[in-house]
Amino acid sequence: MHFDKSYNLVKIFPDFFQKDFDMELYNRQFKSANVIIQAKAKKVNYPAHWGPLSIKCAFKGKEFYELNNCMYAVNDQNYLVINEGSRYSSFIDSHSEVNSFTLNFSPLFVKESMESMVEPDEKLLADYSNFSNRNHIDIVERLYTHDCTVSPLVFKILALTEDFEKNINQVEELYFSLFEQLIFKQKSNLTEIRNVQAIKHSTQMELYKRLHRAKDFIDSCYTEDISLDDLAKMCWLNKSYFLRQFKKYFAITPGQYIILKRMQEAKQLLERKSKVSIVEICHQVGYSDLSSFSRLFKNYYRHSPEKYRNNNAPPQSK
Repeated sequence: MHFDKSYNLVKIFPDFFQKDFDMELYNRQFKSANVIIQAKAKKVNYPAHWGPLSIKCAFKGKEFYELNNCMYAVNDQNYLVINEGSRYSSFIDSHSEVNSFTLNFSPLFVKESMESMVEPDEKLLADYSNFSNRNHIDIVERLYTHDCTVSPLVFKILALTEDFEKNINQVEELYFSLFEQLIFKQKSNLTEIRNVQAIKHSTQMELYKRLHRAKDFIDSCYTEDISLDDLAKMCWLNKSYFLRQFKKYFAITPGQYIILKRMQEAKQLLERKSKVSIVEICHQVGYSDLSSFSRLFKNYYRHSPEKYRNNNAPPQSK
């Protein structure tokens, strides 16, 4: 069987806002080759565009993606999967350079890889109704915490890009393994989807996607002022129904989850940045009132922010 063996490495972000920039021409390479993007930037802005199946990573900072009426922040702890045909925009806005790393899978690679995985003796996709079309794969688009299956392969490919031409054969082998792990990731998703309380599988799938969209938005934008109404509208759900389903599935309300994320971030800032004032940390995690922030922090960690810092801050360098 012939597989697409074309692999390209892009190390510089294109200037999408040049007068003569041709987006259609730029996208052609993604339709015929597996394109790896490894580019660094402090500020860059991708307008909304088509993309192939891809894994989005960012290191030493955050890169934001907007799709599905939601904002996703990709950082050192997670990665984002985007399906072929989804339209999305992205941007980096940072004081220091962020390493953007994307692994794109060409439509031809996906088609031929899928065909190789549905042979009768494999039976890997036997119960996957959304994989009935062998030319297309539909992974749940959401943020995934770096794991022990997909992530090690991503990190290996990242390391091999340092000498891309020399390592191209290894990159190709890892691409096939990585695609297989994406299939297994969907199998894991399907297990989680069955835990959503709904009668029909299609309803479970859709509700799972929408609830994770809200959770991913909170994970990405928890320092902003997020209302229950905002989240419900983002998920196209009745506010009361959304609240009930979110609490059922995640065992926490959206409001409680926002506070949890803010407290976790404050804890890390207190441990890492001894020179940043408590007031600054309060504002950085989304609070304007110091007394409210301190009370909430003490509820979570049994100590005031000041005492917690004294007990856990790194030693001052001499």
